[in-house]
Amino acid sequence: MPIIELTSTDTTTTGGRTLPAHLAEPSPGAPVRGGLVLIEDTNPHAYRAEPAADSWQRALAFLDEHLPNGS
Repeated sequence: MPIIELTSTDTTTTGGRTLPAHLAEPSPGAPVRGGLVLIEDTNPHAYRAEPAADSWQRALAFLDEHLPNGS
């Protein structure tokens, strides 16, 4: 199950842009090989500091771009 699960097929308009309101889940049985943990730095087998920091900054930049101010 994804961390964020939006199941509506409607669209959401934010900041003048229309974005899809759902995230597709992988097909049943499809392998999910993320290989990167962004927050759980207590797992030395999965956490890699440099790519995690880069990914976290990209995620925040995406949210800043697509969410209205004050969200």
